[in-house]
Amino acid sequence: MRAETHRSRWLGLVVPLTLACAAHGPVEGHDNDAANVDSRPSDGTVETTRAGDAGSSNEGADEWVAPCALHAKVYCAQVKACNASEFRAAFGSLAGCEQRYAGSHCKVKMTSPGTTVTPANLVACARAESAQTCGDRGVALPKECLWMGTLANGSPCSYDLQCQSGSCPREPQTWCGSCQPRVAVGGSCMPGRRECNIGLVCADSVCTGSRRIDGACNGTTQWVCTQPVAAGGSCSTAYQCAGREGCIGGICTSAKQLGESCLERGSCSRSSDLECQRVFGLGSTCQTAMPVPLGGPCSSSNDSCQASATCKGMDGAPASTGVCSAPVEDGGQCDSLKNFCAYPALCIDQKCTMQAQAAASCR
Repeated sequence: MRAETHRSRWLGLVVPLTLACAAHGPVEGHDNDAANVDSRPSDGTVETTRAGDAGSSNEGADEWVAPCALHAKVYCAQVKACNASEFRAAFGSLAGCEQRYAGSHCKVKMTSPGTTVTPANLVACARAESAQTCGDRGVALPKECLWMGTLANGSPCSYDLQCQSGSCPREPQTWCGSCQPRVAVGGSCMPGRRECNIGLVCADSVCTGSRRIDGACNGTTQWVCTQPVAAGGSCSTAYQCAGREGCIGGICTSAKQLGESCLERGSCSRSSDLECQRVFGLGSTCQTAMPVPLGGPCSSSNDSCQASATCKGMDGAPASTGVCSAPVEDGGQCDSLKNFCAYPALCIDQKCTMQAQAAASCR
């Protein structure tokens, strides 16, 4: 089964991955000659060289090319450093990720009606993001990236940065929404969106029913805006925990590392690309994920396929065991049963559609 919401916490913080996300899942995520970001320290910060005058254009050149390339590099490097599992499942490689967020995808976003962002603003945002730790990014973007637009509440939109409130909630499987006020503590929210007040997180922390020993809800959950919980604090879901912490035994704590016992997949370190797997004679322990190439054997019990591939059976439908099958490319025919789009494209009117391709229609 496609775990789309599984990619939210980190992916959506882009385009706002949004991919999500701790037992985490897309968000509207953020969206070469400008900088190098090949060094990715373990705390999630990304080292960049100075982008020079990347915020300005050479005569006759598109002024957005270098800033967009820099921003895509920083975003993709951070997602890989902070959530290797979701990065692998969605993109497979840095080049694959950058291709989805640079170029026209970025320019359309930054120049949509109501936006006030300049190329220099985007460069400043990328530099600020490169200095964030995974813990920082799990709660909020740096102030250099908190852009407010000119569109009033109720106005049609596609991107958060078009709105005066900085929030453009969209319904599932559409790129269009309307500008809305941000949501206060206790208000309902959708995972993967930046609709809570700045500094809050959207968590499935309200449970109508009992909770199991591992904290999972036996009834139905409600997603609400809440204060993030620091390490050592009480929690009922990993989405409440700031940064890379997981909710284990009702406490926000560091994720389990290689070889440590685990109860569920979300308890293992996603930055290290670990999965909770049952090992004969040892119970369940955190083990390194084994990426499977296209055409290779896979199981839907783990995220073994990469680059938006899906584990499919002989009939072409998602299966518990099968082979990793390629996603539908942008513009290709898709559906909700067998033919899935490459992240972060959505299947709209049976056609894989990127946000930049649909934004102009959101008016």
